[in-house]
Amino acid sequence: MYGFQNDFFVSVVLVILIGKLKHVHCRRLWSAAGVNFVGVVLHELAHFVVAWFLGGRPTRFSVWPRRTAEGFLFGHVVCARMTSFNALPIGLAPLLLLPIAWMVERQFFIHVPRTTTSYLVYLFLLVVIIENALPSVTDWRLVWQYPLGLVGWGGVFFCVCGKVVHGDVDRQTRNHSDPPRLKIERRAMARLHIFVFMCV
Repeated sequence: MYGFQNDFFVSVVLVILIGKLKHVHCRRLWSAAGVNFVGVVLHELAHFVVAWFLGGRPTRFSVWPRRTAEGFLFGHVVCARMTSFNALPIGLAPLLLLPIAWMVERQFFIHVPRTTTSYLVYLFLLVVIIENALPSVTDWRLVWQYPLGLVGWGGVFFCVCGKVVHGDVDRQTRNHSDPPRLKIERRAMARLHIFVFMCV
């Protein structure tokens, strides 16, 4: 009876139809706000939590919809202390919703009976959460206002990727051959770089 739920093609078609219907229905402010409410709350909450954790000092959290010159604004978070260190993580914080979407995909039918209605609800939740997991234009503008942060976090990203790909073998080999004083100097310089990056 519910074999179509396991058909990937049908699922893709349904997701596209849900997205189209959602956008057609969302031409009015309050109907759009209602449809997107769950995703908006999660989106702004991600900004707020990351800002609080990284010293952004969030002073305002709002999910009250309103019209602006650029369209609908469903929510926003105001921070009192934006720096090169925290601007990028705060701006891209909604990406943390992707693991939530993954959990919904994995766990939804473990706790909810599989019916046609529940399957449509499941697809709707995935569409809303994944859509709101994407940083908005305003989020990207915030990130680009702090180019030093882009460089710094980009360096951190490539260092982590390099460590994951190549492992610690080369580093351990070099460390064994370095004198103790050189090891201490390298650690001190690394800590200094991190400290300067966080304070900018």
